[in-house]
Amino acid sequence: MELIRKLNVEDFANFKAVFTVFESEPFFEAWTEEEYISEFLDFLNNGLMYGIFIGDTICGLITIKKKYLKWPELEIDVARSVYISDIAVQKNARNKGYATKLMKFIIDEFGSNYDIYMRTNLENSMSEGLALKHGFKVIENKIETVTFKRTRPDIPETDQRKYLIRNRAFKEQPEI
Repeated sequence: MELIRKLNVEDFANFKAVFTVFESEPFFEAWTEEEYISEFLDFLNNGLMYGIFIGDTICGLITIKKKYLKWPELEIDVARSVYISDIAVQKNARNKGYATKLMKFIIDEFGSNYDIYMRTNLENSMSEGLALKHGFKVIENKIETVTFKRTRPDIPETDQRKYLIRNRAFKEQPEI
């Protein structure tokens, strides 16, 4: 049976088990153990992490931050916003609806009272397709260049990201 629950201080191994997906295609990000620990502690102290589990096995996670003011130029009401930092599913658990369930969970938890925003790769983003299906809209002309150490030397260390937002007033349309 599937269970979505908040991750806690005891869940570092679960966090890392999913977060390592960013080391492979399409990201090829290089993370040290210290960076995994730092990222985990940052979410424990400044955000929220939710995992989707089958029994004791984590299949995916979604990380968020409330009142996140890293990019003030987005003109977002930070006090009434939630930022989805990451949504990830382990490779062996993909195409089973786990990312959709995590997205719906965040929308159910926060979508009535908060705008929800996120950033995705500029092109070919799996999370963008998921977001668009759930009422997110692209924030026009807001592109950010990000830099990551890579696991492969042939992958550029910089790429571009775009932003999407789902307004709290958005109402899902029933499926026909």
